[in-house]
Amino acid sequence: MRTDIVKHASGCLTCLAVKPDISRKKGLMGKRVTVTKRRQVISSDILGPFLISKHQNRYTLVVLDYFTKYTVFHPFKKITAKHIATFLEQKVFLGYGVSNMLIADNGLKYMAKEPKTMLATYRVKVLYNVLYHLQYNTTERINRVLSAAILLYVGENLWTWDEQLLQIGFVLRTAVHEVSQYSPTFFNFGCVLRVSGNNYRIDEDGLTDNRGAQDNRRRRVAEKMEVMSEVEDRVRMAYEKNKSTYNLRHRQIRFAKGGMVWLKPYTQSEAASYYSEKLALRY
Repeated sequence: MRTDIVKHASGCLTCLAVKPDISRKKGLMGKRVTVTKRRQVISSDILGPFLISKHQNRYTLVVLDYFTKYTVFHPFKKITAKHIATFLEQKVFLGYGVSNMLIADNGLKYMAKEPKTMLATYRVKVLYNVLYHLQYNTTERINRVLSAAILLYVGENLWTWDEQLLQIGFVLRTAVHEVSQYSPTFFNFGCVLRVSGNNYRIDEDGLTDNRGAQDNRRRRVAEKMEVMSEVEDRVRMAYEKNKSTYNLRHRQIRFAKGGMVWLKPYTQSEAASYYSEKLALRY
């Protein structure tokens, strides 16, 4: 009888549509995007809206280099598709080089004509976020750090949130990354940015002979190649570590082609229609 009861309950469509799934979450960690070059893949997102600042800004457009974690962002009064296309072209592509791929939000601003036309002109591929899974866009991680930094600076003066963005950007670009063990600035330009004029050291004679300069350049190029290989290994090891932890609480699931699946609706409560999302069917 127990077997019959379990079989009947597991096949009850009403029960399956109402009861929560208490088993481990479905789906193991997928493969990471393989990136071996700086600025090969970038991601972008819009942070905001914030409270209107003294300079009438409400949004911040954020762009992140997937490999080096080098971040570029700028405040805007309003953000349209044209603003995004102009910023990506003038401040990112023409400032740091054209990328192979852009990971962007599913919002209408990124899917509009202006960004698509500009990206097609530079032969840049676009990969849009997975729906209802914002973590796919690595810019979301920077958004968390940026939001926390803004809160630390503004305190109770919320209308001044955009006054320290340049300082915050400098800190993010010069901070040593936990995985790569290098700062995004060093990873991009092969040097450490000074925070004071006293950080410069000048030779006694003020000159450097050509042979020594050439040897120094060769040494730096060799070190740079070693750094790239070293960082690739560290990123791979960090991925394997995160994967093992993530998969402990998830299970593999496979779907057959043409099979029946449950569809989870993403609805919102609406008082005018007497509809409550919490009391609706889960699937």
